[in-house]
Formats: sequence, structure tokens, C-alpha cells
Amino acid sequence: MMYKVFIADDECWVVESLKASIRWEEFGFEVAGQAFNGIDALNLIREIKPDVIFTDIRMPGMNGLDLIKKVKELPLKAQFIIVSGYAEFAYAQKAIGSGAIGYCLKPFDDTEIAVLLNKAKELIEASGDSWESRLVDLLDSPDSEKQAEVCKLLGKAGLQPESPKGMLVAVTLGNRGPEFPSAVKAIRLKIGIQKYAYLIENKGRDYIKKYLSETGSEAMQSMGVALPVRDAGDIKEAIESANVAAYQFFITERKDLYEAKLSGKDDVSGILHKLEEVIDNRDAISVEKLFKEIEDCFSKGKYNIRHAFLIYNMAMSYINGAGENYEEFVYSYDQLLGLFKNVRGMLTQLKKSIIEQIAMKPDNKLENVKNEIFRNILGDVNDHFLQDISINSLSQKYFINTSYLCQLFKKELGMTFTEYISSLRIHYACRLLTNSGFSVHEISEKCGYRDYFYFTRVFKRLTGKTPSQYREENA
Repeated sequence: MMYKVFIADDECWVVESLKASIRWEEFGFEVAGQAFNGIDALNLIREIKPDVIFTDIRMPGMNGLDLIKKVKELPLKAQFIIVSGYAEFAYAQKAIGSGAIGYCLKPFDDTEIAVLLNKAKELIEASGDSWESRLVDLLDSPDSEKQAEVCKLLGKAGLQPESPKGMLVAVTLGNRGPEFPSAVKAIRLKIGIQKYAYLIENKGRDYIKKYLSETGSEAMQSMGVALPVRDAGDIKEAIESANVAAYQFFITERKDLYEAKLSGKDDVSGILHKLEEVIDNRDAISVEKLFKEIEDCFSKGKYNIRHAFLIYNMAMSYINGAGENYEEFVYSYDQLLGLFKNVRGMLTQLKKSIIEQIAMKPDNKLENVKNEIFRNILGDVNDHFLQDISINSLSQKYFINTSYLCQLFKKELGMTFTEYISSLRIHYACRLLTNSGFSVHEISEKCGYRDYFYFTRVFKRLTGKTPSQYREENA
């Protein structure tokens, strides 16, 4: 990954001196353009869209202060560094007041420039509009032109998915993942809260295993690696595959490197059908047998977090009377992890709930719950929809059976709880996309979604557009 630098100075020797004064690549930068007057600089900056701009104070056509002002009017979040001599020190201070992050004096000191570059890099990454953020946005688009841009960005980082060995795609869960040595080409992308995707040249697999065996870092829960990718259009699918593999620790209870498997015939449709039957037949003995079968499937590695997610939501829906029109009691893998330490705990709780439901006399009616109570619940949801709220937490807070609460949402609003809270969040996301400068990634987190790609799926399902398309059309 390289950030782009642009240099504007009316003296050729200054530009060449600055280019030669530091090894840009070691700091994650490359000199992408230069100009010798302010007007040319502005035109090229519009085209190149640099991340950092070094500019002289005094230039023909347009001085450095005016250049800063003009660039800040563009849809571009560039960091400015002033190039000045001692005689222009007062102007340099004025430029800092206008938004420049610092200045470097002629003749150049490489240590001074290194400090400024590190500062610029921190500000770029903190802004959320970084090179990585752009790449994540592009990966979520099926547009062929944008896929071409993905290839271009990967090429700049030294990655070529179309090479014979392909490219590795990995996902880590936790605050921190491996830092690859310079000999291994890799890009890290933030795709959720405490979740990162890595695009790595294929030889990085051995380094990952070594990292996991030697560090034992508690900062990283787990890592999933997808099968090698040889086409940029397959990267998003590979990220989703690696994401599922990363959550395998929920099944095995071990922090490890988990490799995604080829799609097999094992699915949960048969199990879910049996689950519906034993609940309808109110057969507790069959429940015990069925859950033993499910536990065996998990212990033998046939099922993963995706299957656990489906089993939990479908089981809870059948328990609470929603049937095949199931309610998403949890909408993300992270919510499931928030409820249970491992899949064994999840299955134990589900089995207990089903048996209790079978034994319970169905003498409580929806009419016994007053609308006033529901209004209080609805007000609570409206006030806290950006938080990690669920039908389960509301049920416990208001001492109402989850099945009653599901029915109340359907009866009073004509939609499920998940549909309602999704509509609130996506409406809020639309406001942020139209009226704020936050990146799509930042907006997904602000709207309560821990997973970027889940957010974009929900957004497109409800609006018919991707978040980026919505922003472009409503800018």
C-alpha cells in the first residue's frame, strides 16, 4: 500500500532535492506528481488526487496559501506540508493556521521530513478515507470498471491475483493481526469492529502459521484463510469465506489458523426440517436425539459458524411461533458470540428452551399484553436503535416472552423486529451519507453494524443501491 505525494515548487532543484532526500517507499509513500507553478499544480492535483501535498509558499500563477484554499474546496482530503526558507517563516506559520500540518525548511533534513510523513500517515488513516477504505468500497461493487481499479490498486501494492500461485485472502478477529515483513507483500483492510481482511501474496501462508505459533497474542482471537484467489472479482467472496473460517474457534474453542473448505453438500436444511417436526410434534425424546445429531455434525467439522447462525435463528423462530417466516434473533456472528462462549453452550440453551416450550401450557394469549407496554418498548427501540439491541434483550428487560414480542411487532407495525430496526438504521445511514463526510466504513459502524459487508447488503436490500451509489446520487 502506497500513499501518493505531490510536490509543488517553482525551483526544479528544490523538487529534485526533496524527491531524493528520503526513501519514500519505506514510509509507505510514492511521489506521484510535481509542478512548478500553482495553476499547473491545482490542475494536476485534481487529476492525481494525492494524499500529501508539499507546496512552496511563493510560486507563479498561484501562491501556496491560495493553492491550499483551492484544494480544500475539492472533494479531496489531502494533508499539506509547507516547503519554505527562513525568510518565509511567517508565511509558513500562516499556512499552518490554514490547515497545513507542518513545514520543512530548505535545505531539507530527512529526519524532519520523516516526522511529517508519519504525522500525515496517521491523519490519513484516522480520516477513514484512506487507500484501504477506497479498496474496501471497490470490492463491494460488481461494476467491471471498478474491478479494473481494484487490479490497479493491488498492482501498486505489488499484488497480482492473476499470477499462477494466486493471492491469499485472510480475515482476523481481534484488535491486532500479523505485521508482515517487507519481503511479503500484504494489504490490511478494516472490514468491521475488531475485524481485518488481509490480501497477501501466496508465500505469506508460512509466515502466518509462524506468527500464530510464536506470538500467542491475546489481541487476536482467530484467523481464517480462504482458498487462493486468481481473479480480482473473486476477492469479496474469498473475504466472506475467510470470515466464516475465522469464526471456527466458536466451534472448536481454540484460537488457531482455520482454512476455508470447498463448498460441500453438507447443509442444515435437513436438520432444520427435523427441528420443525420435533417442535410441532412436541416430542422431547426426539429433541434429545436431534441435538445429539447436531452436536456430532459440529464436532466432526461438518458445520461452521454460518450453520450455527442459521440453526439458532430458525430454532428460536420455531420456538416462538414464527415458523418458516423466521425472525433474525441475531443478525451477525458477533451477536451470537455475545450470547454464547461456544457452540456447545448455544446448543444446550436451545435444547433447554425447546423442551421447556414443549412442556409449557399455551394458555397465555397475545391479548394479555397491553399496547401501552408495546409503546414503551417501541420508544426504547427508537431511542437506542444504534446500540447492540436484540429481541432477546428487550424480552428480558420488559419481562415479556420473546414469542409475544415477535407477534406484537408483526401485529402493530406489520414487520418483524429485525425489519424495523434495519429500517431505522438504514434511514440514519442515508442521512449520514448525504450530510456528513464520514466514509462508508465509518457510517456502517456508527449505524450499529459490526460487519461492513453485512451493512452494505442490508442497505442495498432496502434502498436498491449500494451506499456509494446512494452518496453519489444524493451529493
